[in-house]
Amino acid sequence: MTRNLQFVVLAGSLFATALTAPALADEPERVVQEWYRRLSESDIAGLAGLIAPNAVFHTEASGKSQSREEFIAYMDQSQDVLANAEIRHKLREKDETTITMIVCYDFQPGLTLNRETYSIADGKIVNARQKRLAEDCDGF
Repeated sequence: MTRNLQFVVLAGSLFATALTAPALADEPERVVQEWYRRLSESDIAGLAGLIAPNAVFHTEASGKSQSREEFIAYMDQSQDVLANAEIRHKLREKDETTITMIVCYDFQPGLTLNRETYSIADGKIVNARQKRLAEDCDGF
């Protein structure tokens, strides 16, 4: 390979890396924003499309974990509650594969404030942890 061709290949590789690096860094936020959009719309099929086949959902309050299928079934049973809920969320912290959100759920007649942490791989949720912080959304 000539020096000029080597330079072109190297420059092309660096350019491709520069284009994909921000996209990868933004992946957790993009996935979670889509998650809350679909959650607000009670779009269970859309939520299911964002979950990896071997994903696990943990609820710290109960100490229980659910598989993808168990979580989707639970969400399907809760669709009426979701349809009448107001869900507000804000970013707490993120890195390349994990994002933590503070979420205020206004389920009529009560409020719940949670910390929710999602691990993302290949555009899908592979792990989720939910911890209840308060029975109100004061200071949200």
